[in-house]
Amino acid sequence: MNSTGSTTAMSTPDLTWGLAQLLSNPRLRDLFARDADEAARRLGLVGTDTAAFRAMSAHQVNAQAQALIDKRFREVAKLLPRTMARLGADARDLDGRPTWALSMCNACLRLEFDSGASRGKTQFT
Repeated sequence: MNSTGSTTAMSTPDLTWGLAQLLSNPRLRDLFARDADEAARRLGLVGTDTAAFRAMSAHQVNAQAQALIDKRFREVAKLLPRTMARLGADARDLDGRPTWALSMCNACLRLEFDSGASRGKTQFT
């Protein structure tokens, strides 16, 4: 039973869900760049979804993920203009480490793409 009180059937992870996980999880993108087969296996993809997943370009997936992070970052900046102005360049990166603002943008992506959990699918962590 889900949060709305209805029951949902367990379903096999599909390509769309796998891509959402890939776009919202930097560790999974790193694994995908090193070993797409292992990333697909950990996500539980099967059949043609596995083949399509493996065929994606790691470079293009990273570019799309960065575009989504940039979009969320701009939205956060609109909500917290004084904070972002005070942080300046340090808002995104502080000595090579993501800041809380960038971490928050990544968390927003995970929340947006977290529909798999409500369908009973395993999340990659």
